[in-house]
Amino acid sequence: MLHLNGILTPGHGTVAVGGLPVTGAHLREVRRRVGIVFQDPDDQLFLPTVGEDVAFGPATSG
Repeated sequence: MLHLNGILTPGHGTVAVGGLPVTGAHLREVRRRVGIVFQDPDDQLFLPTVGEDVAFGPATSG
């Protein structure tokens, strides 16, 4: 999965998503199409409630 999202790059060969090579030029579009959801909820939420966790981003962005 990390290769499909462009987080890891292959040692050799290429990776493509929907015909787009997973490279810098196409990374934004590839990441729009491929997302990662963690399986361990402890890795997803870091505040006591879902509401607080969801509000964290907007509250801390300038």
